[in-house]
Amino acid sequence: MIEKLAKIETIFLDKTGTITHGKLKISSFLIHHDPVFPAEDLINTLEQYSKHPVALALLDFVKNKNPNLLTMKDYKEVIGVGVSGVIESHTYEINRAGIFENGQLMISYTVEDTIRSDSQKALQDILSHKLKIKILSGDKSNVVKKITNAVGLDNDVALSELGPEQKSQLIKLTPHSMMVGDGANDAIALSQADVGVAVLGAMDISLRAADVYLTTPGLVPVEKLLTLSKETMKVIRRNLILSLAYNSLSVAAVFSGFINPLVAAIIMPLSSLTVLISTIVGTKKLRSLWK
Repeated sequence: MIEKLAKIETIFLDKTGTITHGKLKISSFLIHHDPVFPAEDLINTLEQYSKHPVALALLDFVKNKNPNLLTMKDYKEVIGVGVSGVIESHTYEINRAGIFENGQLMISYTVEDTIRSDSQKALQDILSHKLKIKILSGDKSNVVKKITNAVGLDNDVALSELGPEQKSQLIKLTPHSMMVGDGANDAIALSQADVGVAVLGAMDISLRAADVYLTTPGLVPVEKLLTLSKETMKVIRRNLILSLAYNSLSVAAVFSGFINPLVAAIIMPLSSLTVLISTIVGTKKLRSLWK
């Protein structure tokens, strides 16, 4: 895994829960047409089983209105798309575009999230490793671009309105890739990447698909992970070169007559000491990462 991490060239980031805190709030709620049932009852009924951040934000938005649970059948949740169900012969769907009744848009809404205070610096530190960054999100383009601009990234790195399969396909076609995410809709993408990283708060399905789980929130530990892998590989390569050079010179000196075999046998263990000193010096930076 350390070797794979050291070879990463492109990092794909799910915006919610990585760059942002992942605690969405409804910023606007516009009723275009009154549905048959109260909006709060529809939201409470359709979103009651979902753990998606948008669903949780909608439930939080209506909880003070004392919503009722309606009788629903044919409930379905499509990860990364939305939920749907039938209530008294009326078909309802809630997705990123809004709330639909029998295929007609009845209510539209927008969500907002807060950016982590350390995200911008962490992203710049990641870029210092000469890596490409791509943001994959299911949110609308204007929402994603607002976030990328706020953290100092170009708009062309932001890919929006993507479903789980689209994320997965992009990563599958990208060699030496890392995917960082926390949602159920990231699970397929995490499994397709060379290295899948689930961040703190990730759902169970994401944890099962990921290779690495970070217990500290945000992108700072991601940058530390990259530094750890590259510095570790440097130490390993240096130690191999030192060990090979030391032993080769000792053998050559014996055969050329500069030293006798007994002296060579005595000084040979010094190669281990050399490697030990090299490791202690080389891992000084690594130890400082976790202070």
